[in-house]
Amino acid sequence: MNEKEVLEHKFQTLRQVVRTVVGADPLENSRRRPVADAKRIFCQIIYEHRDLHTLPKMFGDLLGTPAKKSYITTPAIGRFLNRDHTSILHLLKTTPILLKSNKEFKDLYNSVYTKFGKDIYKRLQFTEASIEIKEKELEYLYNLRDELINLKNVDYEKGNVPKQGVLFEIPIDDKSIENV
Repeated sequence: MNEKEVLEHKFQTLRQVVRTVVGADPLENSRRRPVADAKRIFCQIIYEHRDLHTLPKMFGDLLGTPAKKSYITTPAIGRFLNRDHTSILHLLKTTPILLKSNKEFKDLYNSVYTKFGKDIYKRLQFTEASIEIKEKELEYLYNLRDELINLKNVDYEKGNVPKQGVLFEIPIDDKSIENV
């Protein structure tokens, strides 16, 4: 996943959670209280989870390449919500005050925060399982490559130089293709 896809996925996941829990879409163009609360909750949570490289950093570590730091910015949140970044800054400034003074809002916020965290955790579990499968496939391919190199060296040592073209057939089962 590239940065843009990660960002879009985070936005859409949180949007779905907010719509489910609050009952209002943060993208709706309205000043009704449920919509305003949905926008506040959306902005606060996405800003708290603004590190984009939760998943790509794991892949970068696996590949031995350092992942650059990248964050979700207030202009990016504003573009998603069709608002100016200063509107997002205002929401981020006033949400903590509302969390302290309004119990209903705090309960909504906590419900969304918990559900969004569980969704991210599920995604991480799925990603870790996928990485484990890919690591096993990669190990199999490295072993296969080593076997092919050894067979090729043995053939040359015996003086049997293979014809140009396909040297060996590599068996592929249907299960390994489905996992790719």
